[in-house]
Amino acid sequence: MGAREMLRACASCVAVLLAGCATADEKDGAPKPIEAVFLCGDDIARTQFEADKMTLTLGAARYVLYRAPSGSGARYTGKSASGPVEFWNKGREARLTIGGQTLPTCQQHGYTR
Repeated sequence: MGAREMLRACASCVAVLLAGCATADEKDGAPKPIEAVFLCGDDIARTQFEADKMTLTLGAARYVLYRAPSGSGARYTGKSASGPVEFWNKGREARLTIGGQTLPTCQQHGYTR
């Protein structure tokens, strides 16, 4: 198995594990989103992952992003007033680009279910 195939296999395993981490809300049985915090240099990105979308909060700005094709990892894209938004995470690292500006590599700091 080559490096590329190994990365795809790892990304698939992460996706399956994250999907298995979703828990049902006690009130209505709907899955609760998985929440994670990423540190991107001096910025804090708070994320909520659910099914095929994620919500990203960075300071006072809030973005709703949708799952997009990716060779490896999980990639979400959307729009903002300043241009396209892309959040691409692989393992505990992520790359966040907003309106053509890429923040420093984001490191996952924690998560909740």
